[in-house]
Amino acid sequence: MKQQSIFVTVGSTNFDELIKAIDNQEAQNQLKQLGYNKVVCQIGSGNYEPKTEFFRFKSSLSEDYQKADLIICHCGAGTILECLKLKKKIIVVNNDTLMNNHQMELFNALTKQQLVCGIKSTKQIQSELIDKIKESSQLKAYPLPEPNKIDSIIDSMF
Repeated sequence: MKQQSIFVTVGSTNFDELIKAIDNQEAQNQLKQLGYNKVVCQIGSGNYEPKTEFFRFKSSLSEDYQKADLIICHCGAGTILECLKLKKKIIVVNNDTLMNNHQMELFNALTKQQLVCGIKSTKQIQSELIDKIKESSQLKAYPLPEPNKIDSIIDSMF
């Protein structure tokens, strides 16, 4: 089985619940059984420092996204869009503790389209994480833009 890597990113906020869920020994053992031998965490302003490789901030996460086989992230639009364009498998965790649960609308749209696997609540991270990792192989590819499509649509009208 090919060894794979996971990149976990929380953006600039504190999302210790997500980092703790991926860092516990039971999760690490299950990840190894699934072929994931490396986990790197971007922990933002969090208080919890994982036993796995981690950092707080970088000017760009593009290289980390490209290296990873699977991305686990908060429901930040910028993070998700960048990873979808890279054709990465993504597990999105809705951080329902932030500003009136503002990430839920994006979460619902992306999970409905099967572009990401999603965990709706911080309370469900521990119980659903490994199942969502297994499900991530069933995700649909993000459709690339077709800049010439509008030309053919216009041409067909005349």
